Parts: sequence; C-alpha cells; structure tokens
Amino acid sequence: STPARVDINIEIIMTSRGDTIITDSKILVIQARQNHVWSIDAKIDGNEVSGNEYTINPGDTLQVEVNAQNLGNMIDDIELIAITELSLEPNDLVAGWLATGEARTGVGVNGTVNMQVNATISEGALVGSIMIVKIIAVSGEDEVGVFSFEIGVKHSPGWTVVANDADLEIGNNGSGVELTIVQLGNMASRPYVSVWIVGENGWTVLAPNELPMIT
Repeated sequence: STPARVDINIEIIMTSRGDTIITDSKILVIQARQNHVWSIDAKIDGNEVSGNEYTINPGDTLQVEVNAQNLGNMIDDIELIAITELSLEPNDLVAGWLATGEARTGVGVNGTVNMQVNATISEGALVGSIMIVKIIAVSGEDEVGVFSFEIGVKHSPGWTVVANDADLEIGNNGSGVELTIVQLGNMASRPYVSVWIVGENGWTVLAPNELPMIT
C-alpha cells in the first residue's frame, strides 16, 4: 500500500564497538516502484463473459461492458487490446469481422472506470462461422487481465422468386411455368412451395414435391 514515487528516508547509524563515541550515519532515499494491479470485470447483461459463446445476426455488434479498478499504488493508465481468430465457413469473407477495445488514462488509486469492447460480424456472415475474441488488459508494459469469448452467426433466412423470363400465358390444356428461386439467407436451406389461386375457380396447380437444398 506504499505510494509509488514518494521519497522514503532511511537513516543508517554506525557506532564503534571499541569506542561508542565514534559514530557515523548515512541517509538513504528510496521510492516504491509503481505496481500495476487491476481488477477487471467483463459482463453482458450482468453475466460474466469469459468463456461463453454468443450468436448474433449478420452485421450486428456485440457490446461487452468492462469495469476496471486500479488496485495499484499510483495513478495509472489501462488499455483493452483485442485479438481475434476467425474460423469461417467456405465462401465466407474475412472482411467485416472486427473487435475493438477502449483505453483510459489517469485513473486514481482505487478508482474505477467503465469501458467497452465491441465485436462485429460481417453483413454476409454465414451460419457456422465463428470469431474467437481475446481481450488483454495492459497497464504500462504489464498484462493485468485477460478474458475471451466466441461469437457465432444466427440464421437469417431470405428468399426471392424471379419470373423475368417466365412464360405466364397458360394454354387450354395447361402448361408449365418456370421460375427461378434465389437463396438470400446465410445457411444452406430447402425451399418449400405453397400454391393458391386468388379470384378464380377451376384451376389446378401442381407444385414440385421437393426442391433441392440451395446454398
């Protein structure tokens, strides 16, 4: 608990055993070295983050609240450094995956500061891709805390049907209509077709029994 960089005077007195009148003394001036000690508390919605896995929608950002208390012996600075490791599905892109931390300066002894870690996944992230985020708290040149978590991707379904080149004129004996189904989601899925007729009677429409998986 000794404050850093505060002079402490230590006097050393030497006395002769043969003649106690003969003495000498020396005063040493010393200082306590700064001690970088912090308490790091990282939570999401009040729950501890370290070691957990979270899933978010493509393009979203996961926000981690970090409380850091200076338990050292001098006013100090702290920085949260983010290191990421990606495990991506085939055809997924690296661009858009990002994690960042914040920094604070001039935090007093026993003082507490609030910081944030933001982790973002790309707009086109595919289900199955994972980002491992490791946060290292650094004060001076010392590592004073570390925690990590994983982020996965939620399924975001999306489909569209294209009929630009389809012949929609039906003959008296019936005919086939060819439509193009486009997969806009982020996971291989099988589309299902439902057919109904609005405003007319006497029509019979046969839909495909089962369509293939579409990536």
